[in-house]
Amino acid sequence: MVVIVIVVLVAALACGLTANLVLRRRDEDAEQGASVKDVLSPIMTLAVIFLAFVLVQGSTSFGHARDAASAEADAVDDIFELADYAPGAQREQIQGVLVCYARAVIHQGWGNESNSLSPAVNTWSSAIRTPFPALKTSDSSLFGMLVTADQKRAEERTNRVDEATADTPAAVYAFVLVALAIAVAGYAFTIPARRNSRNITAVVLLTAILIGAILLVRDLELPYSGPISIQPTAMERTEQDIAGDFATAFPASSPPCDDVGQRLP
Repeated sequence: MVVIVIVVLVAALACGLTANLVLRRRDEDAEQGASVKDVLSPIMTLAVIFLAFVLVQGSTSFGHARDAASAEADAVDDIFELADYAPGAQREQIQGVLVCYARAVIHQGWGNESNSLSPAVNTWSSAIRTPFPALKTSDSSLFGMLVTADQKRAEERTNRVDEATADTPAAVYAFVLVALAIAVAGYAFTIPARRNSRNITAVVLLTAILIGAILLVRDLELPYSGPISIQPTAMERTEQDIAGDFATAFPASSPPCDDVGQRLP
């Protein structure tokens, strides 16, 4: 995507400038902009409106992804705290699995759950609920709270993963890119053929700004990759917190996984 955007718009700029030099050099009115600018202005306006629309949508998607990631980490912490009230065996099992779940999200699921839920994380997601049936008869209220909290965790995980893919259709990107390319080429063609250094500089800067805007939109809609990607900071804080609490509560035991969430043999 990055290469395509840069190549298309830079090529449009180069074609426009070349046509300007070749075709308009001998034009007696070459120092004046052609009336074609009046046609290009609506094209540019329409393209910018669409670009603003997808920018807002991308920003919204980015915000939803960040909120879902934070909410998932909070849900993991809530389940861990609720498990403090479970009998010893169930408490250790639930809390140990939660540590592994957090580690798997950070090291194996983050950024890889673009089209489907990560199998590595799925393993621990299912294991969280394994001790729940034993609590159903002994402490029904705790059982209900744990089930509700785990449903919240699963929901926020799904929301986080759903935001990993772009919402804006490819056709919209293609339309905006083509419209901007036409406008850039047209403006480059209509600048004066002589004493035009400032005009060329302005068109080059416009092209660079448009490239940056389109790539920014793309990065916002793919929030777990790219230069402005969301990092698993919230889950990392939760993992450090619950791993420390687990070590304090069960000094003779360790979670059933390694440091990256892989199940131990």
